[in-house]
Amino acid sequence: RTTLFAGETAVFELRVENTGTTTVAYVPQLDEFGTNCLEFLPKADPPESDYSNDVGYVDWNDLTVSNGVDLAPGQVFVTQVSFLVKAPSSGNSEPGYNTMRVSGALDINGEPVPDAQDTFQFSCATRPALAVDKSLVTPQNRTVLLTGETVSFQVVVTNTGPTTLAYIPLLDLYDTGCLGFVPKADPPESSELPGYIDWADLTVSNGTDLDPGDAFTTTLTFQVVGPTLPVTTTAGVNTAGVYGALDVNGYPAPDAQDSVQYICAAPASIGDYVWLDLNGNGLQDEPPGSGLNGVTVRLYRDDGDGVFEPGTDDGLVATTVTAGDGGYLFDMLHAGDYWVDVDETTIPAALTLTTGVDPMPVSVDYGDAYLGADFGYSGADLAISKRDNFDPVAAGTVLTYTLVVSNAGPTDARDVVVTDTLPAGLTFVAAVPVPAGGPNPLTWNLGTIPVGQSITVVVTTTVNSGAAGILTNVAQAG
Repeated sequence: RTTLFAGETAVFELRVENTGTTTVAYVPQLDEFGTNCLEFLPKADPPESDYSNDVGYVDWNDLTVSNGVDLAPGQVFVTQVSFLVKAPSSGNSEPGYNTMRVSGALDINGEPVPDAQDTFQFSCATRPALAVDKSLVTPQNRTVLLTGETVSFQVVVTNTGPTTLAYIPLLDLYDTGCLGFVPKADPPESSELPGYIDWADLTVSNGTDLDPGDAFTTTLTFQVVGPTLPVTTTAGVNTAGVYGALDVNGYPAPDAQDSVQYICAAPASIGDYVWLDLNGNGLQDEPPGSGLNGVTVRLYRDDGDGVFEPGTDDGLVATTVTAGDGGYLFDMLHAGDYWVDVDETTIPAALTLTTGVDPMPVSVDYGDAYLGADFGYSGADLAISKRDNFDPVAAGTVLTYTLVVSNAGPTDARDVVVTDTLPAGLTFVAAVPVPAGGPNPLTWNLGTIPVGQSITVVVTTTVNSGAAGILTNVAQAG
């Protein structure tokens, strides 16, 4: 090529051939160059005798001495000279030259050899340049992509050189095991195959050449398609590159590329069931239709200390509301430690938790489906009524109380205890069933009262002699 770019090393080869019939015994060589474009890099091969980058020459006093032999007919002396290409002092390109000459050579008989020279003409130019920056823009601030989500990458091509770029082909390569391209890009691609997206020329796609300092931005959208279970994670890379760009002078820009590395992962999920624990045993053994509808459930990401700190250190990930069957699910989750928290204000009144803890800590890895975050609730609306068989009653007579303990639901009442405190003036005689404690207060351990059922307790007392006025008997169930 005849265009040399600033900053590169140019190597010139100087060939001196004996085209005569006698051996040449003295060969002085001079290489002259334009200092506007070139700076000599010592040492040449063979080494020079003298040089000047100010004047622009390299000198060999006698190539027969440098090469250690006279130059026989048909033989050639080869000298390699290296130069640093300098940036043009004005504009983007300047003409340059390198002229070698042999003047005053003599053969072994002392006869002069005619002078000879050759010149290489070229241009020195500032090389066009560009930079490629590839980034993941959606989602931001993470490099783990979940199967099923949509992600976007951005490619920024910036003209970092001094000349306008007129031809910019862009290529984007991606792992098909992780990603599936979603046409169309912005600006639209020229062609695409699995793992390969091509823009023939970004200056055409954008309708303009790319001036120094300006940039073209291309946005690409993908669907995360892998991995597929049982594989839970796989590494991926997305590389964008510009290969073969040219500026308005037809000069090539060095190729440039950039890559984004990421992990594609199968998402985790957490969920299951919030239900009415009719028998209060903490087990899901209720008939269909026992789910609690409209219960708010929240998921928090633990900050690593294992302490539930909602709204502060533990960030809220998602909120959902149970469906008619009491079911709920948090999906598209990353591996980590979480808290599942039921909003107790959305639980019907009088119900209490019968299972585990709330909030519930749950840890999942990629690909896990944790369906054990269950919350059962139980509670009963107990009522107690009481009547006596005589009112008023005379001293020394028998007084019978009847207590009826009933359960209006919504769940069975378990471990029911009834307490009856007799007033002064009454003496306990007997009770059915027999009390577990007494005589005052009297207590009964009634066990479980199913929804809609009741238990009756009959207490027999006598009125003490001398008793007078209103006698108050208080009973309670719980």
